[in-house]
Amino acid sequence: MLLLPPILLFTLFGYFPPQFSLLNLLLGLSISASCPTGYILSGSSCEACPTGSYFRESDSSCLLCDEGTFNDVLASSSCSSCPGGYIPNFNASDCTMCSPGEYAPEYSSSCFLCPVGTYSSYPDEECYTCPSGTYASAEGSLYCDSCSAGTVPNAAQDACVKCKAGKWADEGDASCSSKEEIMTEID
Repeated sequence: MLLLPPILLFTLFGYFPPQFSLLNLLLGLSISASCPTGYILSGSSCEACPTGSYFRESDSSCLLCDEGTFNDVLASSSCSSCPGGYIPNFNASDCTMCSPGEYAPEYSSSCFLCPVGTYSSYPDEECYTCPSGTYASAEGSLYCDSCSAGTVPNAAQDACVKCKAGKWADEGDASCSSKEEIMTEID
């Protein structure tokens, strides 16, 4: 009667441990599989950590990128932040641009509407205060509007207010002037 090593019996009945090759089984040897940095053992083969994740060497595992970061390289050991005005896409494998009128600081995972009194005509990490003499009355403004003649922006630059009696402002002026000051400038 032929005696077979126990590991060969398991193999004959459908169990084949990945760390054993047929040659190793016949010789009775075992080896432990190891993978290069950035790869993890999956069954009997090494697989790269996918995009949107990074390799943690301390326990040889792939972890999802932290919120507000992305990774577009296989087998990477780190994730990066998107530049201002961009956020990681749904699987953290790339950065997606915010829409005009929105902003996103570095390490942000969401785009935010610019508050009233500010604007952003292209995605950035912040919104910009309306220039003197202009206003933005809605969140998410792409540009600021000039106040019409006889009005100027309020302190928050989110609306226009009428000049007081005896004062005047041309379109786009930042403040009201007295009519006498205007007449002196013309002379």
